[in-house]
Amino acid sequence: MSRILPLTVLIGFAACVVVVAVADDLPKSERDFSVTYKDGAEESYHARWSASVVRGSESLSNGDPAKPGRAASAKGGCRWTVQGEIARKVYLKNRQGQFLEASSTTVYHNDPTKRETDFIIRSSDPGACDSTTKRQEADVASITSRLAAAFESVVAFDTKVLTQERLRQPGVTDVRMETGGPVK
Repeated sequence: MSRILPLTVLIGFAACVVVVAVADDLPKSERDFSVTYKDGAEESYHARWSASVVRGSESLSNGDPAKPGRAASAKGGCRWTVQGEIARKVYLKNRQGQFLEASSTTVYHNDPTKRETDFIIRSSDPGACDSTTKRQEADVASITSRLAAAFESVVAFDTKVLTQERLRQPGVTDVRMETGGPVK
């Protein structure tokens, strides 16, 4: 199930609509890991990966200005962007198992194991934005599909990156990843 959260920004005769697609079926994964220091001290962390999609469109109007709930007449056409990302957030876990504020965030806009797989589509059309809804929704579906196909390989790649990042920290002697996986 997907939830769509629209936001309309009026700029003169152009309307810019940003739609955040919050899809419950976008992949998520979590994994706990611990870091051991030279003095024997250990810290526990929690890594969380999630995919998201954002769509933005802009009416390029030379005609009637946009009004709330209605796009501008688009004698100038419509441009839109659909962008997906896979983000990793790392949280320090306290002794009670509670997550503290995210200590770092890493965002992927493409699959680093397949550089040609970008999670972005930019398009335009000479017609009004409301006449391009089906094309925009197809672009959202395409990006969502790309994210789903790449998710596991991005998480596997990023788990190695995360381990190497932690091992480079001063005094760290070991990083142990717990088994983790998709979150339903």
